[in-house]
Amino acid sequence: MQIKRGDDGRHSVIDFHSSNGLSVNGQSIHEDRVLEEGDQIEIGGSIILYSTADVADAERAVDAWHKQGEWQNETMVRRPDEN
Repeated sequence: MQIKRGDDGRHSVIDFHSSNGLSVNGQSIHEDRVLEEGDQIEIGGSIILYSTADVADAERAVDAWHKQGEWQNETMVRRPDEN
């Protein structure tokens, strides 16, 4: 899987024939797919929630996500400048 930023500033995701496949919001992806706020990227049993929001309180955001019941296994990605 690769997420890339296009010249227009939007992010897209592509699956490189992974063994488990890749889906966005439950739809299998076979070519570049532009990501929208709140999209759920699922790969290998993990779900990544795509967001461009600047979340000051990540713990509060994860708690809110859990309350929505929209999680299974979570993967958190931090920016390189975060500890």
